[in-house]
Amino acid sequence: VQMNSITFFTVLLFVVAAAATSNAPPVKVALYFESLCPYCQDFITGSQHKAWVAEGVADIMSLDYYPYGNAKETQNGTSYTFSCQHGANECTGNLIETCAIKILQDQKLWYPFIYCLESGDVTKDGKTCATSLGINWDPISACANGTQGNQYEHEMAVATNNLVPAHTYVPWIIINDISHNDDLQNWAQQNLLSLVCYLYTGTKPAGCYHAQPYRPLPTPISVQ
Repeated sequence: VQMNSITFFTVLLFVVAAAATSNAPPVKVALYFESLCPYCQDFITGSQHKAWVAEGVADIMSLDYYPYGNAKETQNGTSYTFSCQHGANECTGNLIETCAIKILQDQKLWYPFIYCLESGDVTKDGKTCATSLGINWDPISACANGTQGNQYEHEMAVATNNLVPAHTYVPWIIINDISHNDDLQNWAQQNLLSLVCYLYTGTKPAGCYHAQPYRPLPTPISVQ
């Protein structure tokens, strides 16, 4: 059964109101992507970043990033070989970003690092980005070039391949563990700041009061 946009947002508003609490949880933003996908880069450096830098909004978001996307993996004994949509460099970028997420753990460390990579050359700017952010590059590099990174990337593959419904394009965005739908996808890609502020049930941070209202574009957003 398909839900039209008006019905969907009515239900969403009800869910938000019902969940209101003084001890509000952060809004969950899960991104399934690949490092050289131009539309993924646009989201990470555009809509996501605008939300991230808005005053106080990073504190009301919980990010989960899965750098794998439309890749394929083949098992070879205890290790895996990856084939990526945009070639070998994308596989390298995915590994670097996966290792950063796993090693740094704190989104306030790994998101700025991934933002820096996606704003430049994901295969060449790792050390430069790490240095500029005061992050130790050596463990990330060792991970990306070793068995640890290979296993971590397999975990990203498993998470991506276990999506229900299965992803059909990237970036694939899931908000608050709500089953993927085009309304939330479009809203997130166009104006994540307004979406996060709308869904957050606690006291809104200052950055929310400068958010532009969401106005759906007449045509679908770009995906691969």
